[in-house]
Amino acid sequence: MAALLREGGEAMENEILSVKLRELEDAMGRLRSRIERSQTASRSERQAELDAVRRDCTEAEQTLRNRMQFSRSRFVRELTEACDELERAAKHAYGRVYTTRPEAEGEHPNAEESILLAEYALDFAMQAANRALALSLEAMNRQPEPSEREEPQ
Repeated sequence: MAALLREGGEAMENEILSVKLRELEDAMGRLRSRIERSQTASRSERQAELDAVRRDCTEAEQTLRNRMQFSRSRFVRELTEACDELERAAKHAYGRVYTTRPEAEGEHPNAEESILLAEYALDFAMQAANRALALSLEAMNRQPEPSEREEPQ
């Protein structure tokens, strides 16, 4: 019975990774569609889409932050703190570039800089996806092989 529970637990853990992967795949499909639609949209349509994306991001970030904040895992709490530090550093860098120069007072990135920032954000997203894959494979490798499991006596 214990072996069956462990097998079921392993299947459940791998299933969770599969579900998360499908969620990521769906999200990337929506991202691609939104970018493609926005390329031919009017400025007002793009602005409405931007407003919707920002609302979605804020909501998703808050949900994730809440889940991470109340996690029992010390690692997850440390990761939450690291994410907060990264967010502060990014905002600080943006502020240094676009609000501390007298000639750039109140400025935002120009079109070329904005495209470059978007390009790098997509590169970072790909890197995050690759790291998620590596973490998933590591997690699966830490599970005992069927031959290594205890057999019921």
